[in-house]
Amino acid sequence: MKKKSRGADKIISAISSQLSNKTLKGGDRLPSEAKLCEEFSVSRTVVREAIQQLKAIGVVNTVTGSGSYITDGDLDGLKNSLDFYVTMTGDSSSWLELLELRILLETSCVRKLAGENFSRAGLNRLKESLKKQAENQQDTELFSNLDVDFHHVLIQHSDNKIISAVLLSLERLQTKFSNETYKSKNSKDLMRRNLQEHYKIVQAIEARDPDLAESAMIAHLSETKKSLESYIQAKSQ
Repeated sequence: MKKKSRGADKIISAISSQLSNKTLKGGDRLPSEAKLCEEFSVSRTVVREAIQQLKAIGVVNTVTGSGSYITDGDLDGLKNSLDFYVTMTGDSSSWLELLELRILLETSCVRKLAGENFSRAGLNRLKESLKKQAENQQDTELFSNLDVDFHHVLIQHSDNKIISAVLLSLERLQTKFSNETYKSKNSKDLMRRNLQEHYKIVQAIEARDPDLAESAMIAHLSETKKSLESYIQAKSQ
């Protein structure tokens, strides 16, 4: 198994080098299995393992009956890897780790949306989301989903494709812990507080004040983290 993996790693390394020096680019067809076997002195099984690994990270796409092609450098590999992570995990420690990641990334998003990447369309969508949240405080599950959607709108309109890919790929994990925390006894207070904090974020964006928007987002996600920690502690008792 180790020998097979080393052979696959050698193929992957060679293809990575060719991508770096531009001898391979998006849309190019890889050599056939037979040619790769000959070039690297490995079996077809090793070649197929290398191709599967390259597919998993979004470098290669295989077309039945045609061959394997270099992709155009989209973020599908990253999304697939994170989606698999979400499928395999979901415990409370993962929720806290996700919040720490969101604090790092969403503060960057909100700064951009309030500053250089200000979008009237994005602002209007956030206001629309706030309106729906305010109208649905009697339905905790719907409010929870609207809460998640509010953050996704903000992320999408910050115009950073990588941050968007990372956070949106973790949507199921975020939705799961959001739905769980809104089941707590103080859910009504939690909804009111989150709605108020969302309003502050939108007001800062509309004022085109990146510093204020960042502060509002940090305050909001920090309070969310405290609520999650309290929920986890209560659940463990």
